[in-house]
Amino acid sequence: MIKNIVQAAILAACIIHPANAQETNKANAYLFGSELSLDGSQHNDAYVAARTITAGSLKSQGDMIMTALNINIAGHIGESLMAAGNNISLTKLRIDEDLLLAGRNLIVDGDSLVKGGAKIAGQTLEFHGKVEGSTDLAGQEVILSGTFLGDVLVSTTTLIIQDNTVINGALLLKGEPRLVVSERAKIAGGITNEESQLANRFKDWQKRLSWLTSSFLALPLLLGLGLALFSPDRLPASAKMIKTRMWSMLGIGLGIILLFPILGALMMVTVVGIPVGVYLLATWPMVILFGATIGAYLVGDLLFKRIRPAMGGQWYLRMLRMITGGIILFAIGFVPMVGLLPVAIVTILGAGSVAYIRWRQGSVYYFK
Repeated sequence: MIKNIVQAAILAACIIHPANAQETNKANAYLFGSELSLDGSQHNDAYVAARTITAGSLKSQGDMIMTALNINIAGHIGESLMAAGNNISLTKLRIDEDLLLAGRNLIVDGDSLVKGGAKIAGQTLEFHGKVEGSTDLAGQEVILSGTFLGDVLVSTTTLIIQDNTVINGALLLKGEPRLVVSERAKIAGGITNEESQLANRFKDWQKRLSWLTSSFLALPLLLGLGLALFSPDRLPASAKMIKTRMWSMLGIGLGIILLFPILGALMMVTVVGIPVGVYLLATWPMVILFGATIGAYLVGDLLFKRIRPAMGGQWYLRMLRMITGGIILFAIGFVPMVGLLPVAIVTILGAGSVAYIRWRQGSVYYFK
C-alpha cells in the first residue's frame, strides 16, 4: 500500500515537473522523476530527486540540492551544490560557492572549479579539480591530483597524491593512513597529523594560561605584603571568616565574580547607569585581586596550622604564610587542565569574604 502511494506521488510529480527540464525556470524548482536531464537555466534554487540525473550544460544561479543513484553533471552553478548519491561524477562544473558531496563513488574531474570550500565524503573519492577555499575529505580511499588553495583535511585509510597536485595550505591527516605521495606534488604547508596540531595548540594555550596564572598570583603577593605590614589583623580575620562560613563565602564570591561584569555592561547601556557601570567594572578586578590575596594566605595558614600549630602572629610570619600559600597555588596552577580549578575556588572564597565584609562593615579595606 505504502509502495503504491509513493509510486503515485512520484508519478504525479513527474507529470507536474517534466523529466526533461530544458526550459528556463525563474522560480524555485522541485523536480522528481526516474531520469532527469537538467540542461536548462534555473534562476533560483532547485531541489531534484530521481534515479538518474544528468546535465551537459547546466546553468543555475541559485543552490542545487539533489539526490539520486547516479549523478553526472556539467555546467555552472551560481551558488552551492549539495548532492548525495551512489555514483557522482562532476565534469567541467564551475561552482561559485561551496560543494558538499556524499556518496559511494565520487569523481570530480580536472576541469571543475569550486570557488568556495569543499566537503566530500564517500567510499572512494577522486578529486582532480580546483578548490579555492578549504577542503575536507573523508573516504576509504582518497585520490588527489588537483589544486587546493587552502588547507586540506583528509580522513582516510589510503591517501594517494598524484602528479601535479598543488596544495598551497597544509595537508592535515586524521589518524595514520597509508600515504603515497608523488615527488612532483607540491604541498606548501607540509603534511601534519591533526592530532599533533591540536596537541601543539593545547601546549600554546597551556603556556598562555600558565603565564596568566603566574602574573595573577604575583599581584596578590605584593598586596599581601602591604596588608601584612600595615594591617596585620586583616588577613587572619578574613581567613577565619572563610573557615567558619565557607559555603556562604563560596556562594557570595561566585555571585560577585559572575554578576559584576554582567551588571556593569548592562548599566553602561544607559546614560544614567554609566557611573554605576564604571564602578562595578572597576571594582570587579579589585575584588578578584583581594580574593586571590586572601586565598593565598588561607592556604598557607591551613598548612602551618598542621605543621606548626603554635606559630606566632608577627607580621613576617603572616607574610610567610602568604608567600607559602602563593607558591602552592602558583605550582598548582601549572597542572594541565585541572590546575586552575583549586586556584579559582580559593580566589572565589576570598572574593566572597571581601564582598561580605564590605556589606557588613561598609568598607572593602576593613577586614576585622
